[in-house]
Parts: sequence; structure tokens; C-alpha cells
Amino acid sequence: MLIPVSVLLTFTTIDSTWSSIEKRVSVPNVAARLQPIHVIEDVQAAVKMAGNMRMQPEKSRRIEFMLVTGERSVACGSSEGSYVMMMSYKNKIDYCNIHGCKVWYALEVWENGFTGTWARYPLLLKLMKANPKIQWFMWMDSDAIFTDLNFTIPIRTYEDWGKKMVVPGYWEK
Repeated sequence: MLIPVSVLLTFTTIDSTWSSIEKRVSVPNVAARLQPIHVIEDVQAAVKMAGNMRMQPEKSRRIEFMLVTGERSVACGSSEGSYVMMMSYKNKIDYCNIHGCKVWYALEVWENGFTGTWARYPLLLKLMKANPKIQWFMWMDSDAIFTDLNFTIPIRTYEDWGKKMVVPGYWEK
């Protein structure tokens, strides 16, 4: 006989007050108590991601793409900052799982002589040499997130334009 067991799933939101919203969900399975309970940030996003992961393009048509991110090896000074960095990295992993691309999280020491935004270029150069089959590399700052995980980066458009490198800028200039 199955007895309903109340399991607490936490739906986490990142906002200015660092609060989380909790909802109770009834799970009609006694075995649920015996298994580890995973934290689910957004059930709808998880369902969409599972559906999209099955709809990846064929291997022959897929563009080899690597998302590169990283931070300095110095630890963040606050627990809130560490939490945001972890959630930001999870966001990038979720995006790459949906779109079938690879992700590289760089924790290595930056090359001497390069500071700030310039430190990423030696890392990208090393990754390009070490991964010749990857067609496109994209640097994304460690504290940046994808607000729409279903957004597809228009790499084919860039290739049609004959571009080998895309940098942010203004269309009118």
C-alpha cells in the first residue's frame, strides 16, 4: 500500500533579498523517503531542458562550439558572491546541455603580463590550439548568465557573413 509522503522541494530564486520560495508537493511513493531528494530550481525549466536535449541537431549538422568562462583563482570574499558564481556556472552548464556544446570553466592562474579583460586571450589561444575540432569559442564572463536558455547563438549567420570572430559592439557604428 502506498502512503502519500510530503516532500519539500525548494524552488530557488536569486533576487536582492536572497530569499527562496518554498512549496510543498505531495509524492505518492514511500520509496521517496529512501532516496536522496534533489533541489529543483525551476521544474518547468527542467522539463523544457529534458525535452530540448532530445531535439539536438544531428551530429553531422551540429557546429562544434565551446563556451569558455572562468574567474581568477582568488576566492570570493562573501558567501553570497560564491553562491552567485556557482549559480552562474550552473546556468552555463544548463545552456550547454540544451544546445549540445561544451563548456570550459578556467580556474588556472592567468598568464603573467595579462590583467583584467586581456587575461582571457592567452587562455582562448591555448584552448584553440588544444581543441582544433572546435569551430567556435565563446568567452562569457563568470558573473554573466543566460536569461533565455532556449536562445540559440546565430553561429550559422556569422558563418554566412564570412566572419571568423564576433565581438560585442553597436550595429550603427
